[in-house]
Amino acid sequence: MFTVIGGTYFEVCLNPAWREVYGSGGRAAAAASRIVEMISKSRVLLRTCAEGELESQVRDTAASFGYDVEITPRDGMVEFQYIHGLSAPKLYQSRPGRARINLDRVETECALVFGMVEASPSVEANQIVFDPQSGELARLPSKEEISAKRLAIVANLKEARAMLQAVEPHSAPQELNSEVLAKSLLRLAGCEVVVVKNATEGAVVCSDGNLDHIPSVPIPTVFPIGSGDVFSSIFAAYWTVAGATPLDSARKAAAATALYCATRALPVPASPHLSAPKMTKVLVPPKAPKKHRAQVYLAGPFFNLPQLWLLNEARAALEEQGLVVFSPRDHVGELTHAKDMTKIADADIKGLVESDLVFALVDGFDPGTIFELGFARALKKPAVVFVSDLDPRHITMIEGSNCHVFRDFPTAIYQAAWMGKLE
Repeated sequence: MFTVIGGTYFEVCLNPAWREVYGSGGRAAAAASRIVEMISKSRVLLRTCAEGELESQVRDTAASFGYDVEITPRDGMVEFQYIHGLSAPKLYQSRPGRARINLDRVETECALVFGMVEASPSVEANQIVFDPQSGELARLPSKEEISAKRLAIVANLKEARAMLQAVEPHSAPQELNSEVLAKSLLRLAGCEVVVVKNATEGAVVCSDGNLDHIPSVPIPTVFPIGSGDVFSSIFAAYWTVAGATPLDSARKAAAATALYCATRALPVPASPHLSAPKMTKVLVPPKAPKKHRAQVYLAGPFFNLPQLWLLNEARAALEEQGLVVFSPRDHVGELTHAKDMTKIADADIKGLVESDLVFALVDGFDPGTIFELGFARALKKPAVVFVSDLDPRHITMIEGSNCHVFRDFPTAIYQAAWMGKLE
């Protein structure tokens, strides 16, 4: 039996709009339900927690996706709120500070184990895939009540760094790239496989002395909430239930994740040969990877609090994707005297000329931002534009000059990152 142990939580996001009950456990069980049934002719079992008013919804969801569920009562609601799909979620609990739930120990053949907000899973299995789901608080499975003959760790870059630095505190964070982390964790965690995910950089799979890189799949629309849950779920289903190699399991997981991010659709199709989603339009054509980190010019107004907040969010998100960001506000400064106009304009244009692409925030139609965007297109530099609230008629020249316009913030960031990684 394939058992998923993980949380069930409310998820709310402003951009793109999202309000659902999933959590890592619920989403993973839904994602793998069809594949596990196809491979093993058995059903996924989800072990999770829920409060009384949510229990019926959790059972209805399980019935609709065709998996079984066992629920441990939880005292109060747990909700994650996102401002946008790439923001750090804010955790809300109706009973904050309550004692963690003691879960019964699970003994099963194959398991996918997630870190949980309200409980610490206790699991013994022949094969376990462990996904910490804890950000900078992530701990090695050896620090949890997890026992497996064959163990795999699937973690994002931040979680992998946290786990390694918990064991080797003097490791330099800037040197801990995906490859170094995967090799180090494989050595220290006593596991068989380590997969380190890194958004548009793709994933690294380390096992049996082999280190393989799986590139991310460019898609026209990106919904990132829960993407890691889907990756871990499909990887675990193929590695534990189907007996596939770690590399093949990770490739299928990457393709399934791309499909989910593009469509938000679950479960993942029951096919042993998952491929990248076939879309009518993909922004980035397949070309050779860049040999250097691309620089993106961040154009946008910063004259009031909402504008400055969005500018800072964009810079942080772009840097998180591995891009070098030139920000006029941070690298040149603001105008304080009229005599500085030429100096500031020259410095901004120099940064624009030296950048590989432009990321523009055009809500409000700031004249400086529109000028920078036009200047960039005159130089034939690619441009990604985020706009959340403008009449389409007002951006005719922007779209007509082959700028790539998105009203979804995560999609705009991902498209800029993919564009920046290609010649």
